[in-house]
Amino acid sequence: MLNPVHLHTLVTVLRTGSFADAARSLNFTASAISQQMAALERASRLTLFEREAHSVTPTPAAMVLATHARAVLADMEDLENKVAEMVGGSAGLLRVGSFPTINSRLLPRWLSARRELYPELALQLDEGEPEMILTLLADGELDLGLVYRYDLVPRAYPRTLTAIPLLIDEVVVMVAEGNPLAKREVLDMATLSEEMWINTSDSADGTQCLQALAAQHGFIPKVDYRSNNYAVIRGLVSVDLGIALMPSLAVREGQGAVSRPLAAPIYRRIDIVHRRTMTNAAVPEAIRGLLVAAGELAEDIPGISLPEG
Repeated sequence: MLNPVHLHTLVTVLRTGSFADAARSLNFTASAISQQMAALERASRLTLFEREAHSVTPTPAAMVLATHARAVLADMEDLENKVAEMVGGSAGLLRVGSFPTINSRLLPRWLSARRELYPELALQLDEGEPEMILTLLADGELDLGLVYRYDLVPRAYPRTLTAIPLLIDEVVVMVAEGNPLAKREVLDMATLSEEMWINTSDSADGTQCLQALAAQHGFIPKVDYRSNNYAVIRGLVSVDLGIALMPSLAVREGQGAVSRPLAAPIYRRIDIVHRRTMTNAAVPEAIRGLLVAAGELAEDIPGISLPEG
């Protein structure tokens, strides 16, 4: 393989016109330049210079090799710059896992700012529930995850992962605008035992949260409709087919439905999670960007707040 240093020296010799001038330009001795050119001739098996007593003259082969060397050296410089960007976290690939409600509210803010600051940093997004995201993180298939945990549904993270609190998402009750419950400022869970509920699937954390909350108040919620799509749940609520427990990030006021806080608030907490042995240099800057976007979101959406500290 041809030595890139020797190729750079060849280009410099042809540019400056002599070994001596090339030596001065590169801060080498003329003898070192001569040795490098001799080594390049051996490696390439080409005669690059016609040597006379007091001068050297480049051959046509040297001219051709130097032309290709300039392109190769330019590519190598680009590669070195790209590697430096990857080491600094401004280029490469960042693999992120998240869930729908944060994807629709927080990620557009963060991704827009990230694209302007780091246009060379590609992002791969996987959407799923916390169990899936935590598994992919632990297996090294994701660099960063956004996951939630309800106060009433504890979640333990694997020891190989570390979590950074991002947002606190108040859980509220959605009711139809025409429902008498909409006239109340706050709702006491104990008074909702006879209501019909619209809920997520049985295995979802939202369902477990509703069941735990109802159990605290001595009843089992009656559920006729289930969907893991909050837009569907809001639509069912808007025509007064039931009421629903919903995180504030999923709330969309209007279109026939309104939200009311619980008298005794409960929360869903959202964390940034990554592996303790962080190998992607883009992760720290991504965390900083997400924290900034979260601060903006907390100012704009009722029921969303930042964790203390």
